[in-house]
Amino acid sequence: QGIANPIDVKVREKHRALQEEGEKVDSTAAAPPTAMPQRGPEEPKRPSEASWRKTSKPKTKKVYKTAEEISEKVTATPILQKIVDMRGAQPRVLSSLENLDSQKEYALATRSGPLTPLVHNLRLLCDLSEVEIQALHRKLKHERDTLVHLHREQNTLQQQVSADHTQTGRSKELMDVLANGLQRFRDGYLSVDSLTDLCSMLQHKYPQEYSQLGLASFCVSLLMPLLRRTLASWEPLKQPTANVHLIKSWKLLLSDHNGTGSPLFDALIQESILPTPRNALINQWHARDVETALALCEAWEPILPRVTFDLLLNQVILPKLSVEVDRWNPRMDPVPVHSWLHPWLPMLGSQRMDPLWHPIRFKLSTCLAEWHPSDGSAFAMLHPWHKVFDQSSWESLLSRSILPKLVYVMREFVVNPRGQDISPFQWVICWAEVTPNHFFLPIIEQEFFPKWQHTLLMWLQFETPDYEEITRWYLGWKNMFPPHLLDHDRIKLQFKRALDVMNQVMAGINVTIESHTMPPPPAPPKTPAPPLPPTKPVSSTAATVSMDDWGVGLSFKEYLERVAEEQSVVMVP
Repeated sequence: QGIANPIDVKVREKHRALQEEGEKVDSTAAAPPTAMPQRGPEEPKRPSEASWRKTSKPKTKKVYKTAEEISEKVTATPILQKIVDMRGAQPRVLSSLENLDSQKEYALATRSGPLTPLVHNLRLLCDLSEVEIQALHRKLKHERDTLVHLHREQNTLQQQVSADHTQTGRSKELMDVLANGLQRFRDGYLSVDSLTDLCSMLQHKYPQEYSQLGLASFCVSLLMPLLRRTLASWEPLKQPTANVHLIKSWKLLLSDHNGTGSPLFDALIQESILPTPRNALINQWHARDVETALALCEAWEPILPRVTFDLLLNQVILPKLSVEVDRWNPRMDPVPVHSWLHPWLPMLGSQRMDPLWHPIRFKLSTCLAEWHPSDGSAFAMLHPWHKVFDQSSWESLLSRSILPKLVYVMREFVVNPRGQDISPFQWVICWAEVTPNHFFLPIIEQEFFPKWQHTLLMWLQFETPDYEEITRWYLGWKNMFPPHLLDHDRIKLQFKRALDVMNQVMAGINVTIESHTMPPPPAPPKTPAPPLPPTKPVSSTAATVSMDDWGVGLSFKEYLERVAEEQSVVMVP
């Protein structure tokens, strides 16, 4: 029992689907097994030799056509519109949709008879004529458009010809003007003023040609020899403002549209104008004659280019001022140095003149080594400089040369209401205007107020003191102080203490001297210098001792400057 014929397994050929022919199982049991068709061994595919290379597509070159070529192609090949009508017994070809629904035409087309070929031929001729008429219409439209374009181009060319004709006339007129001016220049009849008028006329009447043809260069080439001839008799130091108006007008003529300078004007200044005032400043000007040179520089500063004016200051003015500063002797020269240097500050600036200040400070320090506060010329000489020198340099000069001697004078000062000599106090108090408070206040607090308050207290302790006279004496001393010192809190405190002493004594309170006097001044040095009378100058040794006693510290630079002054050696920073 079981299956008579087991299921035969067949190997399906490659790339064959199911249920194809030849796949039935044989129904007979005795059917011999079908042999499978034998297939030869498949040959392996060989890769192509250049299969790894990337195939590159050939590049097609783009060809661009012009509008004329496209128009000619459209005109040469008329567009034929064909419409096939399949509604009748026979198909028909139409060229338009106008009579598509016409029953008469449809009936003629579908009717058969002896005239049918004739109708067809006539219709065909009509259609061809209609297509030809449409092509001619398109060509006529194109020709009309071309005619309009040509009319526009004709108008444009006519306008261009008219503009060229006008420009030719202007060019001829301009050539005549230039030839006339050149002939006048050669004959010697052209002056600077007439050339200025000519250049101004060219700039306003021919603005386009003036900029395109470079007529400014032509005018400058004529102006340079005329200016040299005109400026040959010019004395800049005596006539500083001469020719200023003329050069200012040329600056406007040669400037750009933005109002900035031009290379032509710079060349005109360098070659024709600047040599005359430069030579006058170098050969004729004396550095102490401030008014002439300053007036010349102020008149020409707005006209000259900034670079040119700075070169004039740096190469001519500053070197001559430096040489004159080196020649200046504060002991022998009756003219103070600030009278011919400070007027240059607004123009040159303190930064540019800073190299001149060091030799001046050195000479002042050397001169003040033998100075006594009773000589008021030192204050008059230094007062203009306290706002010119920088703060550190000014304080260093005061610390070395002025303050030690003020300390010495105040230390020798005697407060005596009966026969008071206030001259030493006035010598000292006048320096409060130029001395910083942190330097001047210690001198007054330590050298004046202890003596003054001690004298006030002793006067108040007399048996019958005159309080009105004491009050006048108090107010008199208070009025000797400048306002900026009276407003200081430390000075107010000193006068308040004196006023408290007066009130306590008047109230009957016992006041001792020790409780209202200031701390005693520092002890004198071991080898103090002998006191000098007011009429004699204080020696440098005494000034040095007083300065050390006063307690002002010296930096290493200040110490070197001090040693150089004592040895009469110029110290260059």
